[in-house]
Amino acid sequence: MDSAEFAGILSDMVKRGGDRFVVATVVATSGSSIAKPGFKEIISESGEIVWGGTLGGACPESVIIDESLSVLRKGGSLKQSGYTWRRLRPLSRPC
Repeated sequence: MDSAEFAGILSDMVKRGGDRFVVATVVATSGSSIAKPGFKEIISESGEIVWGGTLGGACPESVIIDESLSVLRKGGSLKQSGYTWRRLRPLSRPC
């Protein structure tokens, strides 16, 4: 993932205003993981991934989007310390 592209898109979104968004970032992993530390996504308030790839595949991605939307509703920030298959169920979004 290109950090210059990320910075440009983030800058444009801030300048444009309007839609709120979340930047989700992988800070650490253990075991097998698609995403590596430093991977980022920009998630819009509509739940769309505006920039980035995947932070964990279909099922974790659904939870990441749900958690991001919750942060937008409540404000603040969230540091999530991991997802297990047990924690991924029940999902409000399909895998």
